[in-house]
Amino acid sequence: MTKAIYLLTGLIFLIYLPARADKWTLEKCLEYAEKHNKDLIAKANSVTISDKERKAAIANLLPEIEGRAGTDYYWQIPVQVLPGELVGQPGTFVPVRMGTPWMGNIGVEASLGLLNAASWQNIRLARLQQQVTKQEYSSLIKALKKNVQMSFYNVQHQRKSVETAKAIHQNYEEIHRLIRSQFERGHTDQIALNQSSTILKDRENELEQAEHTYQAALLDLKFWMGFPLDEALEIAETERPRLYNQDTYDPSLLPDFEMRQFNVALMRQRYRSTLSHLVPSISINSSYRRLGFGESADFITQSQWFTSAFIGVQLRVPIFSLNNMVYQTSIHKNRWEQAQDEFDAYQEQQKKRFLQEEIKLQQAQGNIKRQKEKLELAQQNEHLSILKIERGIIDMIQLRQIQQDLTMASEQLNQAELQYLQHYVEISYLQNQ
Repeated sequence: MTKAIYLLTGLIFLIYLPARADKWTLEKCLEYAEKHNKDLIAKANSVTISDKERKAAIANLLPEIEGRAGTDYYWQIPVQVLPGELVGQPGTFVPVRMGTPWMGNIGVEASLGLLNAASWQNIRLARLQQQVTKQEYSSLIKALKKNVQMSFYNVQHQRKSVETAKAIHQNYEEIHRLIRSQFERGHTDQIALNQSSTILKDRENELEQAEHTYQAALLDLKFWMGFPLDEALEIAETERPRLYNQDTYDPSLLPDFEMRQFNVALMRQRYRSTLSHLVPSISINSSYRRLGFGESADFITQSQWFTSAFIGVQLRVPIFSLNNMVYQTSIHKNRWEQAQDEFDAYQEQQKKRFLQEEIKLQQAQGNIKRQKEKLELAQQNEHLSILKIERGIIDMIQLRQIQQDLTMASEQLNQAELQYLQHYVEISYLQNQ
């Protein structure tokens, strides 16, 4: 018998151990969300794209080589009027057919920018755009962590609410059993029993509502994690946020601080890129071509091909462009100034938001303490009411009021704890914790 008991205990332990291992901690939920959240996956593609755009801007500094080939059939050959002196007819103009019905060409053209301020400014612009995109991705991760953390704590909180509602329901089942016993002994009437049954139904409704709220919170956590919504998810029971204790505020720790800072730099660089179009540019161009002519389509293999090639330097000097010199530069300068003003306003708004959340968090801490004291008093009253019922003293008005006070105290405590969670997570998010 003893061996059988040990064997059964061992089997129960082996079955229970994997179940414990399947519970999700906050850290595990965060790791899963970073790999499976759909919005984060989409944003990761933007980071890849911005990196390729930066490389494309650098590629503009390399030579561009282009091969060309083509053939043309002129059913009407172009005519060029030349001075008669060329053919011994001074004072006249002679029409000369330029070419043959069939003409073809094949060759290679190349160009290389030696001095092009716009290309270098575009590289800096692409690099800043890449940094902005990376910071947007980083900001999205921080926001995702905030949502997962809030949802995780909310699931824990709602599960505790279910346990509280279940305990209240079980306690009143015992009270109802005592009232029924007093009714069967003739110490109370049917009205009291019916009123007690109504209170019991209220406790059942509260328990059912708490369970539905818990399932909704669990669904919200799955959504932020990118977890399959129809699969079971059991989270750890022991993790609770620590009490907040921070007196300093650092604006550089704001979740979007670096992204917005880089955005200001990006607007400044776009302004500089606009100015670069007003700077002269120098490039080297070269070409190598072979030209063929003939009276029929077989000229490709039958006629002689002639070579044409050149290499040269090209200078481009912007002289006047009302759009580039006035409007575009002015527009991008204003956008740069606007981005800087928005960045300053963002820092001021977030500081106000932080201080407000800090005040609300302190209020929530004090409220939790008061609500716990009220709940203890309500539980004490319920215990005293049970003792009175056991002695045959039944006051349904008082009993109903005690149950209402107990329910309200429980709900207010739950609400105070939930508000603390919200403000705690919000402040942690604002200071990148």
